[in-house]
Amino acid sequence: MPAPLIVAQITDTHLFADPTQELYGIQTAQSLQAVLVHLQRLNPQPDLLLLTGDLSQDMTPKSYQQLSNYLAPFSFPIYWLPGNHDNPNIMRQIFNQGAIASSQSFSRENWHFLLLDLLHESRRVCQFKIENPSNQIQAQTKTFSAVTVAP
Repeated sequence: MPAPLIVAQITDTHLFADPTQELYGIQTAQSLQAVLVHLQRLNPQPDLLLLTGDLSQDMTPKSYQQLSNYLAPFSFPIYWLPGNHDNPNIMRQIFNQGAIASSQSFSRENWHFLLLDLLHESRRVCQFKIENPSNQIQAQTKTFSAVTVAP
């Protein structure tokens, strides 16, 4: 039996260009740093990290650069998905320069991950319906032998 795949997920960091800025009375940069300290202490370490949306509150290059800097010490692969408070174009520009992977479709062990951005360019939720999940995933990835799609 293969070893379990350990996936860490961080979402809704809502970082600002100014790391002292607060959202609902919380310094988001300080909160994220506390989470990252905990992540560093995990044993065993995760096999990968998913950053899943609302990573920035002000959508500035500086906020994404700070996130990239905070994550630089980690050696496991890191993948991202934008949220409605994010600017995917700026994210691509900043994250593609560092250790954060730009791939939205990747495999690890016996798992295939497909990160779906369900927001329209306006960052509003768009309608999305998968008629046949297996066919859609095959069309997207082109390189997998099996996948389990669960509700």
